[in-house]
Amino acid sequence: MRALTVFFVNRRTTVHRFYSDISYAFQARLELVSESGFRPRRDLSGYRAQDWDLRIADLHYRDLNEWAVGRNAAAGWDAPEGNVHGVTRVWTDPLPSAEVERVAPNEDADLKARVSFGMETLAQLAEGDGVGLRSALADLPGLYGTWINAERGKLGGLPARRKETAERLIADMEKAKARIATGIDLLATDSKARDAFRFMNLAVAMAARRRVAGTTGDHATLAEPQWRPFQLAFVLLNLAGLVDRRHVDRETADLLFFPTGGGKTEAYLGLAAIVIAHRRLGGSGVLGAGVAVIMRYTLRLLTLDQLTRAAGVVCALELMRTDAKNVDDKGRRMLGDWPIEIADSPFADRRIKEPMELTSRVSTDEVAKAKQRLEAVFGRDAETVDIALATNMISVGLDITRLGVMVVQGQPKTAAEYIQATSRVGRDHNRPGIVLAVLNLHKPRDRMHFEQFGQFHRTFYRAVEATSVTPWAARALDRALAAVVVAAARHVDGALTPDVAVNELKNNVWIRNLVRDSIVNRAPERMIADGRAALAALIDDIFDAWIETSNEQAAGGNAFAYAKKKSPHRLLHMPLEPEIANLAEPHRRFVAGRSMRDVEPNVTLKVRDPHGNTIANADDLA
Repeated sequence: MRALTVFFVNRRTTVHRFYSDISYAFQARLELVSESGFRPRRDLSGYRAQDWDLRIADLHYRDLNEWAVGRNAAAGWDAPEGNVHGVTRVWTDPLPSAEVERVAPNEDADLKARVSFGMETLAQLAEGDGVGLRSALADLPGLYGTWINAERGKLGGLPARRKETAERLIADMEKAKARIATGIDLLATDSKARDAFRFMNLAVAMAARRRVAGTTGDHATLAEPQWRPFQLAFVLLNLAGLVDRRHVDRETADLLFFPTGGGKTEAYLGLAAIVIAHRRLGGSGVLGAGVAVIMRYTLRLLTLDQLTRAAGVVCALELMRTDAKNVDDKGRRMLGDWPIEIADSPFADRRIKEPMELTSRVSTDEVAKAKQRLEAVFGRDAETVDIALATNMISVGLDITRLGVMVVQGQPKTAAEYIQATSRVGRDHNRPGIVLAVLNLHKPRDRMHFEQFGQFHRTFYRAVEATSVTPWAARALDRALAAVVVAAARHVDGALTPDVAVNELKNNVWIRNLVRDSIVNRAPERMIADGRAALAALIDDIFDAWIETSNEQAAGGNAFAYAKKKSPHRLLHMPLEPEIANLAEPHRRFVAGRSMRDVEPNVTLKVRDPHGNTIANADDLA
């Protein structure tokens, strides 16, 4: 049995509260994770988990063992990397630190030598007949396959359950490889797809040059913008599904995951540019106009940042649309006559300046100005920032390379938020950032992260919470199905489209079958309570309620509409509108929310003491 030395370090700490300083003495101690022989337990690693995300994390982090957990302290140990035979020394650590390595995209020299990643080079090759472009991209699937085979070679040493997980991942890799090859074949044989690919490369390259050069630099002198391998692969594997409406990939939604700063934005902006260009190449004049891409962001900084970057690509496409060189053999503009548009819908020796605020209290205009000030470089620009006080709104959308220091007050509620927020600093690999986490001993979540500080950061991404998506759950159907049925019917039959055409449904009974079958066929049998038959009956009930409601309104001589009349003379209502309570039962079913987050109305609180008297200074709770 291997000898184990355990060190305990006692500390006295001072906890600062609002009104006084209170000193607490505590005994630091360790709890060894192992049951015997000081080896980690698999049931703590996710080895036996049923959840797929946990199983993947268990496979990815199988060599990173947690040998001890602190209690009222963090824990450290001296096991070298890759040591699976146990440790000989563990200790309490009252001030833990951990280094989070930068995750960088593949920069393999052989890969770059055999595949063309230059955006402008690829655009030039796309002007030809497809042979040159195929040649420039042909080795990409094979090189990806070489890596897949290397991963397959690791299967032999895995336990049965991890081997099963790994085999499934490799099967998915093979599917991705085949889709990349399909995208390359499409570019070689489909001239319209090739033209869309050409315009996309030029647009993304132009936007990248402008962004890097800034307002004062000469973008023409910059090096040619390059795709990162995963970006180009993502574009190619989605190509067939985007340009061919009958392709099997049309029903596939691909999630692109890469740590912050890796280049996800350029990858999906490339896909957006392909969709816009391909649509306009297929319809002359104004036929290719209209909404081609919808992008939704949940937080204002992210919205501002992504809107700026998307606008660069859209403006580049618009410049190419108006360029006299981009016309067909009949002299018509290849990218159409209508403008390509984008729309937005509503942690030195000088005195410290006043802190800047980035919180929900600040208006959107002020947030945009604050972001510009954060980008200003000390010693060169006037409007610089010393300190920014921010909430979790900075977790996404604050892509400023120069930021280097962050203080985090308390452990955020989710690991994803912590990772995203702290990734705002240290984005320049030549200048690593530092994050100082200030944790509260008396908050269980803070204390847990302190006690497991090193292991948490060594296995950073396994802690990211999975997001549940249950579009066919009973409550989701209650809240959204009626709106989907109405929208589908109005799109399928032009007679039902106008706002005042609600009563036309009873004259177009065939619409019922078409809409019902379309929705039911998309629904996975096992994800619906009582199966597809129950869903079909539910949709029929909605159609019956629609006809009953419209007949009732017509009988009263009222002008009835979908939305642009006062209640009850409109079919659709927002979920929280008070008028719903006064509607007939069939009519109440037709709610159409602007957001799936509209769960409950706001409530005004009137704070009183036990005797019913007003409490001083409590009005801010309302």
